[in-house]
Amino acid sequence: MAKQKIKVMVCDDHALFRQGLISLLETEPDLTIVGEAVNGKEAVEMAKEKKPDIILMDIRMPIMDGISATREIKKNIPDVKILMLTVFEDELHIFNSIQAGASGYFLKAKPIDDLINIIRKTLSGDAPLSPEVAGSLIKELHKRNFSAVNSYNITEKELEVLSEVILGKTNKEISQELNIAIQTVKNHLSSMYRKFEVNNRTKLVHKAAETGVISDSEYSAALWTKEKE
Repeated sequence: MAKQKIKVMVCDDHALFRQGLISLLETEPDLTIVGEAVNGKEAVEMAKEKKPDIILMDIRMPIMDGISATREIKKNIPDVKILMLTVFEDELHIFNSIQAGASGYFLKAKPIDDLINIIRKTLSGDAPLSPEVAGSLIKELHKRNFSAVNSYNITEKELEVLSEVILGKTNKEISQELNIAIQTVKNHLSSMYRKFEVNNRTKLVHKAAETGVISDSEYSAALWTKEKE
């Protein structure tokens, strides 16, 4: 039996970029384009009809912006994955996108192969948070002066897994780094999702920073190490 293709919807008001992206995605055997929208309002309606697995959502669009559209779509279709697309590495937009329910964030200047890889990883629940995005989140969270109180009973091993997640490691890479089984990594992640009341890695990192489970300095050190590799 043939493997079911990933249903992708693209939402961007720039026709040249949107059509070029669709053309490239259509060359991938495991992806199928189920719809394209030119503004957030159209995306909300199309998502209800097409029921995509993942939506590539531009942030700045007319009529309704991508963040507002993401918020509305997640209310109607909680399980859909949404990746935000933008040319700007803006802390506030990244923060608000994740708050709205986005699973990740992709800079348009990055290679298309990176986006295709992120699409697949996001659908498998294994999408890493890039150092650029993690760094931007830290800056915005720092501005908001969240209380640094660890009241979530996170275990030492869970903190180790979380530290690897921040570095963008996949479950397989974390299992190799910590010398534990992949299923054990998944169990630790599931436990943290439950404790933080989140459902993906991006929200987990955001919540950990918000509550002070991991400090800004720990994040910065991890990102600096990643950049030096």
